Amino acid sequence: DLSEEEIERETAERQSEADKRLALVGMEGQTLTPLRPVGAVRIEGQRYDAVSELGMVEAGVRVRVTAADGTQIKVRPV
Repeated sequence: DLSEEEIERETAERQSEADKRLALVGMEGQTLTPLRPVGAVRIEGQRYDAVSELGMVEAGVRVRVTAADGTQIKVRPV
């Protein structure tokens, strides 16, 4: 079992990751793989899994982050 301190640390780490994703909203990046509708994008040098809001998007296309929650980043072509 985890100690109370370990649980608090894991909770803080998850919240920090969710905050990082929320900060991506409005930023632009590029698709690394086709989004069908899920794939990979690069935003400010970091690779993220993302979901296209508008169906399939080819690799190498500029996209903008339109929404993010704790586990998912949504993008659409610019």
